[in-house]
Amino acid sequence: PLYLAVIPCPLGVVLALGSLLHLALLLGLCAVLGGKARREERMLSLLHPEYTAYRAATPAIVPGLPWLDWRS
Repeated sequence: PLYLAVIPCPLGVVLALGSLLHLALLLGLCAVLGGKARREERMLSLLHPEYTAYRAATPAIVPGLPWLDWRS
């Protein structure tokens, strides 16, 4: 939920300004969040074996977007 909450603000800036720079920054942010979430999931799976079952039943950051929902 935290990563999903971070995305709308920069998305709003991109939509309001129509700036390619801000779009590039938003895409970079999404890449960073996706990589960070994947690293966290690996650690959680090692520390808490039951996390694997939870992960299988829930989408990642944004359901349906391959780069923000790698679980589907």
